[in-house]
Order: sequence, then C-alpha cells, then structure tokens
Amino acid sequence: MKILKEYVKQVMLLEKIRSHTFNFSHLKSLTDLFDIEQYVEDKLKFLGSGSSRRVYVLSSKSVLKIARHDEYHVGIAQNEAELDVYTNSNTKPIVAKILNYHPKFFWIVSELVKPVTADEFEKIHGRRFETFLNNVQHIIDLGDPGDTSKSGMFELFVAETIINNDLMMGDIEKQEHWGKTSEGRLVLLDYGFTDSVAIRHYSRSSYSS
Repeated sequence: MKILKEYVKQVMLLEKIRSHTFNFSHLKSLTDLFDIEQYVEDKLKFLGSGSSRRVYVLSSKSVLKIARHDEYHVGIAQNEAELDVYTNSNTKPIVAKILNYHPKFFWIVSELVKPVTADEFEKIHGRRFETFLNNVQHIIDLGDPGDTSKSGMFELFVAETIINNDLMMGDIEKQEHWGKTSEGRLVLLDYGFTDSVAIRHYSRSSYSS
C-alpha cells in the first residue's frame, strides 16, 4: 500500500484534518462495511490507498485502515493478517503497532508512522536500503545471523519475523512500506501480505500488490 508522504504535514495540522463530529464509538457500532466506508469518508482525512485498503488519519498518533469492497475479501484478510503478525509472540518489534480492530476485520487502527526517504532510512538503520534487503535475504537463505551490531540485529529481527509469520518479500522490499514512529523506531507499516493471504486471496483475484 502506498501511503501519501504528504500526510505527515497534514497530521501536524490535526485540528484541520480530523472532523470534530467523528465518533469512534459510533464507528465501532457499525456492522456493515459500506456504512463504515461512508461514515469514515465523510468524517476523516483520506491519506492513501492500495489495491485492497484505504487509509485515513484517525488522530495525531494513529491511522485507520479500512478494507475495500471486493468479492475476494482481500482487505479483510490483510487486516486480519496484520493483527496475527502483530500479536504473534515470535514477532520482533519491527512492525507498526495495532491499537484496535473490528471483530470482522473490516478495519484496524495502527500507530501513525512517518514514511522515510532513502537517506532517512540509511541514517536511522546505518545501511542503505538495498544493503539491508540483501542482508535480510542472506539471513533467510543461509540462516546466518550476520553481525551483532545494532544494524545487524535489526536485520536479524526482520528475517525472523518474516520466517515466523510467512511474510512475503513483496511488502518488505518496498521502501514506502517502512517508516519512523514518533519514538524514532524504524518499523514496517504495511505487513498484511503473508503467504496464506497470497495463496487464498491474491491467486484468485486480479490483485498484484
């Protein structure tokens, strides 16, 4: 999913972004996906979308990811997959936090993450994005934990999280899927593309990302 990088500036103007009439309790009471989409579209600032989900500013610290209507329920599956990954005890702290979710996974609330440029990624991680990807793949392929530096341990955590959750590299290798939290942590902000989602949903649809 491609998040509009301009949203960071918009979030700084939160009072102008979030409608004063939006009520989270009302959102939670809605049981139909179409009603949810209509309510959110009228009340919250749209940030961006992917093939299966739309993202809105919910607060200065969180975003709302809503599944799109489609016969394959890909967005719902991705929301559920992200919750599964986040709550997996084997997942390392390299993914955006999930703060709330719909019981049928029509939507999830994730912490707001600022997208990073290539230079910002390198400054935070200590290595270029391409080098980071190569090192992660090396660990996955050979089981080599790499070095024990801060950068090396982060790459090990990413590799372990991929393996333990059957994550697809399609999410990992997109730089726009990585960002910085308000705490300065480098995290994966879009990680619903697991192997099971790809097999059960994408292979039966026209989606490609």
